[in-house]
Amino acid sequence: MSAHVSSQIISAVVSRLSAVATVHVVPLHSVPIETLPAIVIENIEDETVEALGPGPVSERHGMSFEVFGLVAATSGMVTAAGALRTEIEKALMNSKASITLDGLAKPGIRRTSAYFRHDSESLQKPVGGWSMKFNCVYHIKTDAPDTVV
Repeated sequence: MSAHVSSQIISAVVSRLSAVATVHVVPLHSVPIETLPAIVIENIEDETVEALGPGPVSERHGMSFEVFGLVAATSGMVTAAGALRTEIEKALMNSKASITLDGLAKPGIRRTSAYFRHDSESLQKPVGGWSMKFNCVYHIKTDAPDTVV
């Protein structure tokens, strides 16, 4: 059984980011502090933005997710978080293959916003870093939701 394109997209993002740091697709509070610096993918959303045809239906989906680059809250946190953000953006947007996630997302992923975030309650120690929102579009037909059209 093949995975839905939305899951393939998240898997491709995890694969690319794994070269940067340990990647977690779990709630922030369950990230082990020992894995820092780390990357958390959260707030994953997938919306059907257009559906055409009587069936099978051709669908255009808009997908968004946040990538939170986590570092320990120390005196050098801003610099470390900035370096991690740079590596995350390079991993996801340094080439056409990266941007399109090898053809899964057309025209490709875009970082639409970023904000600096602190968290002192979810983990054993305070952490912080850049949380970046990414968007992408993909197309499927309802008879083959595991295949990009």
